[in-house]
Amino acid sequence: SQDSGSAVGVSPADFAAAGEILPKEAKTFLVNVDDFERKQDKETEMSLNRLALLFTGAILKHSFPLKFNGLNGDIGAPKIKTAQIATGSGSIKMIRRDRKAGGSIVSVGDDTDIDEDEDVAGDVEPSQEKAVRMWINNIGVQNRYIHRLLNACSNGVLLLRLLDHIAKSSVVDWKKGYPKPSNKFRELANCQQFIEICKKNPFNFKVGTTTGQDINERHSKHVLSVTWQLRKFHMFEFLKRIYVRKFGGGQNTADSKIRIDEGKIAQWCMSTIETALDENGGYPPEASHVDLEGIGSKIKGFDDKTLKTGLYLLLLIWAKDPESINWENASNGVTRDQRLSNATYAISVARKMGCTIFLQPTDIIRVRPRMILSFVSAVLAV
Repeated sequence: SQDSGSAVGVSPADFAAAGEILPKEAKTFLVNVDDFERKQDKETEMSLNRLALLFTGAILKHSFPLKFNGLNGDIGAPKIKTAQIATGSGSIKMIRRDRKAGGSIVSVGDDTDIDEDEDVAGDVEPSQEKAVRMWINNIGVQNRYIHRLLNACSNGVLLLRLLDHIAKSSVVDWKKGYPKPSNKFRELANCQQFIEICKKNPFNFKVGTTTGQDINERHSKHVLSVTWQLRKFHMFEFLKRIYVRKFGGGQNTADSKIRIDEGKIAQWCMSTIETALDENGGYPPEASHVDLEGIGSKIKGFDDKTLKTGLYLLLLIWAKDPESINWENASNGVTRDQRLSNATYAISVARKMGCTIFLQPTDIIRVRPRMILSFVSAVLAV
C-alpha cells in the first residue's frame, strides 16, 4: 500500500478489485471509463451523475473519496483518462464539475475537505460560510443537505428550526411563523422573528443593524454574522452539557457561568485510551506502521503542537470503538498532506459514530484548542 493521504493512479480493474465494495453495476461502468471521451457532452454528464449515484451507497460505508481528472480535455468534450483514489477521507456528499486550466475535474467525495474554489482537498483555510454550512449539515436540521447557505436561510424556516434545535425547547412562536412560506411577506416574517429571538435570552447575540430583510435578501455579511454566533453558542452549550454530565456543576464564576476545565477533559481522554489499551492488550497490531507509543500520555492540553498529526484523535476514536478505525488509512503525519489526511479521516469516522462535529480538518492541523476540545468531547460523549 502507499502512504495514506497520497493520491495514487489506479486502473479501472484496480477499482473493481478494491475490497469488493462496489456494486456490480459500478464495476462494469468503471471498466468503460475510457469510453467517456468518445461520447457526447450531454451523455457524458448523465454518465457522471449515474456514476455518483452508483458509488454513493458503497462509499458511505468506507472512508475515501474518488476523483476523476480530465487533464487535457476541453469544455465541450471532457476527457476522463486518469482515475485517482486518495485514502483517508470521508463519504460521498456531492459531485461537481470544475472546469479549470483548459480541462475539467469531476469530484466525488466528502466536501469537508473540498472547498467550492479548490481543486485539491483542504489546502485552503475554510471560509466562515463553509464552516457554518458543514455544521448545519452535521446536526441534520430538517433532514436536508445544504449546498448554498444564503439560499437555504433566505426564507427563515431553517434558521427558526435551528433555534428550536439548539435551545432544546420551543423558543419559536410558530403561530407567528410559517413552516412553508408561500410568499415574500411570510418569508420576511420568519426572518424578522429569527432576529428578534436572537436578541433575547438565552442567545443574546449582537445583531447590530441586521434585520430580517437582510437575511431574506441574502446579504452575506449579515447572514454569516448571526449564523456564526449561533454556531459558537451551540458549541459552548454542547461542551457544557457534556462537562456537567461527566463532572457535575464544574467551577462556577461570579456570573454563574460554567467554566470548563480543559485539564479534566484531557485526563478523561488519557484514561479512556489507557483503559482501551488494557482491554485490547496494547496498541492495535495493524497500526505498527505509525508511531503510537506513549501518545496517549504525552498530550497534557489541547494546545499541544503534536496534535497536528491527527494520530492522537484517531487513537481516541479507536479507544471508544476499536472496530471503527482502519489503520491503513493513517500515517505518521510527517508532511502537511499526511496530517490533513489523518485529520479528515478522524472527522469522517467521528461523524459516522454519530458525533456532533464543529471543526474542519485545518482546525486540527493548525492546533486550535477550543475546536479540538469540542471534537474530543463529542467523541468521549458517544
